[in-house]
Amino acid sequence: MCIRNVCLFKNYEPPLFVVDDVPYQNYDILSFPVTEIEEIFILKGVDAAIYGPKGKRGIIVVTTKRNKPPYEK
Repeated sequence: MCIRNVCLFKNYEPPLFVVDDVPYQNYDILSFPVTEIEEIFILKGVDAAIYGPKGKRGIIVVTTKRNKPPYEK
């Protein structure tokens, strides 16, 4: 586990980040503007299997406000 880039375990592998349906292996969520985030949820276990072996460490799914069509409010 890493908190502010300080890792407690030697073989730490970060979870897969999916931002607006685009997967990122090493994504720095702290650099993302908080005002642009619409929703964050976490997938683990069977739910994360949709991404195959990359999802074995869990998936953090981020939906931004930019992803919405202009007619939805």
